[in-house]
This record gives sequence, C-alpha cells and structure tokens, in this order.
Amino acid sequence: MNPIKKQLANLDTIPGVALKTAQMIVAEIGVDMSIFPTEAHLSSWAGLSPGNNESAGKKKVHTS
Repeated sequence: MNPIKKQLANLDTIPGVALKTAQMIVAEIGVDMSIFPTEAHLSSWAGLSPGNNESAGKKKVHTS
C-alpha cells in the first residue's frame, strides 16, 4: 500500500472512511479515475445513482 499512500490519506479525510475502508475502496475502484469521464459515471458504476421511477407523473412500481 506504500505506492498509494497519498490516495489512501485523501480517502481517509472523508467522514466515516477510515484506513481499512479506504483500502477497500481502492481495491474495488483503483486509483486511476481517468477511466470515469465524470463523477456521475463513477457514482453510477458504484450503484449510488438514484433511479428515475417516475415518468409523465406516473410512478413505476417494480415487483419481484
């Protein structure tokens, strides 16, 4: 983890993210953010983007 010490330290500044969590984030996403054109792309890839379940005033209901 020495080569990415700076990136881990940056992630550690996020409230609720400690070193172990920062390491897990880097393990999943990596440190090269150039693969995501925008932060919205990263958010979507991570599954953190809200869904749009409404169209023309009608709410879509998903049943499983």
